[in-house]
Amino acid sequence: MAADFCPYVGLRPFTAAERAYFFGRERDQRVIAANLFASPLSVLYGPSAVGKSSVLQAGVVPQLATEPRTAIVYFATWQDDSYIHRLRAECAKAVAAAHGAPLDIDDALPIDEWLAQAAEKFRGTLLLVLDQFEEYLLYHSEDGDSSFDAELARIVNRRDVPANIMLGIREDGLAKLDRFRKRIPNLLGNLLRLRRLSPEAAREAITGPVEAYNRQGRTDGALPMQIEPALIDAVVDQVRAAHMQHSVTGGTGTTKAGDEGELIETALLQMVMTRLWRDATVVDGARVMRRASLDALGGARNVVKLHLYERMNELPPEGRAIAANLFQELVTPSGAKIAHTTDDLVAFAKQPATTVVPVLEHLARARLLRRVDPPERYEIFHDALASAILDWRAEYLQEIARQTALHEAEVQRKQFAQRRNRRIAAAVAILLVVAVSAFAAYAYREADRQRLIAAQSQARADKAEQLQQAAAHASEASERDKEVAELALQRGQLEVDSMKARLAGQLDKAAQLVAQAKSVDDRIATARTASAASSKQAQVNLAAAQTTQAKIDTINAQIEQKGIPLNKAVVPADTPAANAAAPPALAPAPAPATPTPAPTETPTKTTPQGDYKAIYRQAINARDRKRWSDAAQLFQSAASIRPDTGETISMPGFGDEQRYLPFYNLGVALQNMKDCAGAIKAWDQAEQAGAVMKSSRDADAMKKARAQCGGASR
Repeated sequence: MAADFCPYVGLRPFTAAERAYFFGRERDQRVIAANLFASPLSVLYGPSAVGKSSVLQAGVVPQLATEPRTAIVYFATWQDDSYIHRLRAECAKAVAAAHGAPLDIDDALPIDEWLAQAAEKFRGTLLLVLDQFEEYLLYHSEDGDSSFDAELARIVNRRDVPANIMLGIREDGLAKLDRFRKRIPNLLGNLLRLRRLSPEAAREAITGPVEAYNRQGRTDGALPMQIEPALIDAVVDQVRAAHMQHSVTGGTGTTKAGDEGELIETALLQMVMTRLWRDATVVDGARVMRRASLDALGGARNVVKLHLYERMNELPPEGRAIAANLFQELVTPSGAKIAHTTDDLVAFAKQPATTVVPVLEHLARARLLRRVDPPERYEIFHDALASAILDWRAEYLQEIARQTALHEAEVQRKQFAQRRNRRIAAAVAILLVVAVSAFAAYAYREADRQRLIAAQSQARADKAEQLQQAAAHASEASERDKEVAELALQRGQLEVDSMKARLAGQLDKAAQLVAQAKSVDDRIATARTASAASSKQAQVNLAAAQTTQAKIDTINAQIEQKGIPLNKAVVPADTPAANAAAPPALAPAPAPATPTPAPTETPTKTTPQGDYKAIYRQAINARDRKRWSDAAQLFQSAASIRPDTGETISMPGFGDEQRYLPFYNLGVALQNMKDCAGAIKAWDQAEQAGAVMKSSRDADAMKKARAQCGGASR
């Protein structure tokens, strides 16, 4: 037994080789086996990821294989056109094993005729289990009497072919069997529905593999495994269908009401237990799966998301961009998987094969994709991943849109700053020219230039007002440009939300979001118009200031023409220069003084505003990805808008909910950043807000974390 052996199988189905660790389906496999043995055609269906392939491979097939003179075939490979040859080869192999020797039958015969001759020579029972039949219906169309549709119908309808068939199909593909109704009159006469696990069966599926593992004789020195009873209760509760409903993004809606919601999501139970097995800790000479490990993972609902995000974060940015393009082709908006050849996926990605193939290989190693061949194709590893993949892709596109909007806003800001700096430089230059000209004119005034001084002063006042108005209009244009940038961000968010709604089939919501986006477009247009008007008015004011400067220049020229010495000049008491000391006669003009910068205004403190729920969701997402620095900043932003209240915040994905405790979670992020002083301060604020203390679980967790940081509760 390998050191990394795990009796749970995660997302893949159990096989016959793992039958010793397959528990919880004993009654189901007896019922299915009895129907397969007794009926010419049975249809086994159930919800996606309910465990049909596991119960058939690890339960029904091994059980019936022990029956005397019984040849049973399990077949589920439908992606390529050689499936008929493969199916015939599997039938020949099974009959030879049951008969004790190969049968001499012409392989060129249609499969129904081949089975008829095999039955005549074998004189036993032939059982065909055709699993994942929805993929056959997806990849192969009905194309006449030579198709497998016709051959399958003849196997069922011919009385001289003693072969019983069971079709395993997903519940959402059951209606597609209608194409057989004309060929098989009693098509759905023996219909079996496989339900999700009951809570009692789920407990067997959890504890049975541990007990079987501990019974195995091990020579590799591996420690026995134990599991806390509290963990069993928590897992059974958290993987119920009512709690693990697929996200709206996945297009599958919510689970059915009533008893169905109390049943267990089988594939997700296996995935949770696989992760908990890996995270088991050693206690007193045994490995133990503990409830604390489940809590540390964020609960069962977060395990699939964590698995996906951890594997995607291992890719470089260009790899994630390629994966986002590939996922669009591998998963339909309704959550169905589609296989594509490697060449097709390279074409979809619009990147060289040397760049795309390593991404495909990484996703296959991470068990996000499965490679099937020949020919070489890729598909998502399990239906249970479809919803999480759609959510990841929508979030990735949202992040790209946000970064694009921020980049565009930064470009606009820099362009405006450059224009503003040019305007300021021009205004300063004009003011310096005015100051020099005024001082030079004053040095050569005569007694009768008093009238000209008054006119000059008025012109200078007019020009100052014109420059002030130009600055005000330029500032208004700046505010409108900033508003355009902010609205562009909002527009990008609405576009992403509209796309998600369309993917989810929420057309009304998508239409509302499109209408909101149009409203934002109107506001952007209005803001841009206002910015252009303000900029134009600023140019008008600057032009007026230049005209006034020309008037000042004319007055200065008239004063200079008088030619009267400066010591005869008289400055009236009511002029702006009345209190200034006159320079000595014929003294050289001093250099212009450096303008004193205007005092900086103290910014007015404003109350933080924003969608604290959206910020908190982003913070929780960053926390789950262990991006502690981003999480700390986002929790701080949310807390500055609204401190801890303990209210319930819904999260995307599998319907998760989180209590609104930004200060508490800020402390957790800072603790992971080795900033215990900051963490204790944040927890003090959380205690002061009081919401964290209303939950004994959160209060105990904070107390333990504070103790690890060396602080005591207040």
